[in-house]
Amino acid sequence: VCARSGEFIDVPVVSGAILVNIADLMQRWTADRFISVCHRVLLPPEGDSCTRQSLAFFVHPDDEALISCCDGSSKYPPIT
Repeated sequence: VCARSGEFIDVPVVSGAILVNIADLMQRWTADRFISVCHRVLLPPEGDSCTRQSLAFFVHPDDEALISCCDGSSKYPPIT
């Protein structure tokens, strides 16, 4: 993931863990409880025995759907 400094930081493999990268819509829905981050995927080093599985799931709400903070706050104004 990309740190605020602009430097990319490796995310360690943790057995049994799930890593979720969210985008701006989820950040808005959660009123910044979860933060959207810039990320990249690199090939593992030669001979690395760790494996990871990747699953991409994208959400695009209906154009008329009202998007507002789930906690009822006014952190972000509702948008469509």
